[in-house]
Amino acid sequence: MVAAFANDDGPKQSGTSQMWKTFAVFSGASLQVAVNIIVFAYLGYRLGLRWHIPWLVAVGVFAGFAIGATGLAFIIKRLLGERP
Repeated sequence: MVAAFANDDGPKQSGTSQMWKTFAVFSGASLQVAVNIIVFAYLGYRLGLRWHIPWLVAVGVFAGFAIGATGLAFIIKRLLGERP
């Protein structure tokens, strides 16, 4: 589905150019999810230290994953041409 986006956008491109565009889309989406998980895990860690509640790290990881997945769904909808 993302490869179809890379193939249909603009004038005909070489195979290498399409490959890099597809790679950019996948790496950008993966980076978005990873950064959200790391940031929210760190926030949970800091709050856990402050309030002496160690399980806030797990809450932060799950919150980061949920927010990252929501952003990923938004990106996929835009790539497929659907309105969010």
